[in-house]
Amino acid sequence: MTRIRGVTLRNRERTPLHELAPLAYPLVIYLEPTNVCNFRCDFCPTGNTALVKRHRPVGMMSWDLWIKVIDDFKAFEQPAENAHLFKDGESTLHPRFLDMLGYIRDAGIVKRLWIKTNGSKLGPKFNQGLIDNGLNDIGISVEAVTSAGYKKISHVNFDYEALRDNVADLYSRCTKDNRIYVKIPSQGLSEDEIAKFYADFEGRCHYIGLENFHGWSTPELGDFTMGYQSDTYDGDPLTDKIVCPWTLFSITVNWNGATCVCPEDWAWKTIVADVNKESVIDIWNGARMWEFRKMHLEGRRNENIACRGCYFMRTLPDSVDAHRGEILARYEEARK
Repeated sequence: MTRIRGVTLRNRERTPLHELAPLAYPLVIYLEPTNVCNFRCDFCPTGNTALVKRHRPVGMMSWDLWIKVIDDFKAFEQPAENAHLFKDGESTLHPRFLDMLGYIRDAGIVKRLWIKTNGSKLGPKFNQGLIDNGLNDIGISVEAVTSAGYKKISHVNFDYEALRDNVADLYSRCTKDNRIYVKIPSQGLSEDEIAKFYADFEGRCHYIGLENFHGWSTPELGDFTMGYQSDTYDGDPLTDKIVCPWTLFSITVNWNGATCVCPEDWAWKTIVADVNKESVIDIWNGARMWEFRKMHLEGRRNENIACRGCYFMRTLPDSVDAHRGEILARYEEARK
């Protein structure tokens, strides 16, 4: 078991992104089973239900749409490196989440399957279902180290001790293909609380660490940094960027098929297509996705409300700014 500052998970050996673009297939895909959540965390846009209702619909992906989306990815020449089965909600609340997991595993469209969860659905039977249906990586977000702390920050009655025990149960069921990363927001924790966090979860996961609040896209509509400012995230320094790397290697499908560029786009301001009406590969290679990439590569990301003040973009480890001219030229050549 390793104590980390997330960076160990994020910064494995990687080919420089500027050498790969334009990509014929996405390296990373985000698929959202649901944007419903049973927590109301102060640092998350989903926790502000009144704000969310003004900017996006709320619901759960139908089984037929899930099948359509996963089957669409079979048209790409290679599988994605990672599929993240989460976005704005608590994915495990979907009544067919385990079926969804098994279907994408069997489709062979991705090398590793990853979720992040608040852990509220964990328990022996569900834990075994996660393992049996092919989950590789699971990030468990601990919000406090007592039930009273959960009530304060997540506004729910939650059994912290049960979470600790359920994480231990999941860990006991893991194979060599599974990794559990348990993390907690570092801001506002006392030294005693940090020590309790480590004491409660070390030996019950593969990786453990503290994380800063990362902020979100579209800060004009809501600042979720909780008043804490940091110059690092996951152990890396925050770096300003002209081009968001996600525009070049990632695609996100929301629960209703609305397809966007950015997995941090909680307010749905980067929607480029509807997968109900187009195939994923046509969206990836299509005009609207290209225009979004071009906007970034030409230094015009301020034209999009989600991108112009985005805090999270500063946390991303890749940067292609020094190569955006050559990348733009290669894209334009490929589109002739």
